[in-house]
Amino acid sequence: MGYNCFELRITSWNANGVRSRIVELRDFIDKHNPDLILLQETHLGSGDTLQIPNFTTYRNDRLTLPTQNPKGGTAILIKSSLSHFRTPTQPTGMAEATSVTLTPPGSEHITIISICLLIQASTANLHTELETIFSASDVSIICGDFNAHNT
Repeated sequence: MGYNCFELRITSWNANGVRSRIVELRDFIDKHNPDLILLQETHLGSGDTLQIPNFTTYRNDRLTLPTQNPKGGTAILIKSSLSHFRTPTQPTGMAEATSVTLTPPGSEHITIISICLLIQASTANLHTELETIFSASDVSIICGDFNAHNT
């Protein structure tokens, strides 16, 4: 199968706690009309919801004890009108990720990944980690927080 051109607006945002910034997120959506929003550092727990009209939400929350405030976590908001399916991601200890695969008519599937590399992740194993993530599809787009600080 070949490739057909189509427009796709993708936004990646390290939210650093999306619940307290939901108004900012909704305003951004109204102004820029993105097709996909890839979130990192959502800080959502299992009891929290993240619902935006006309979007389907997929998320992976960091597991925390009930006495702890939620940290980390990734999510993807995708326009409900886009043909897609959720792609499973495996927790690795080096990264948190949420993934969906777009299934545009007449074109190759495209896997979109929202990722947050953990600060304590070993750079020695990073190549293997990214190879595993990219192996999900021939065509992949990965966005996120790579914790690539200057030293």
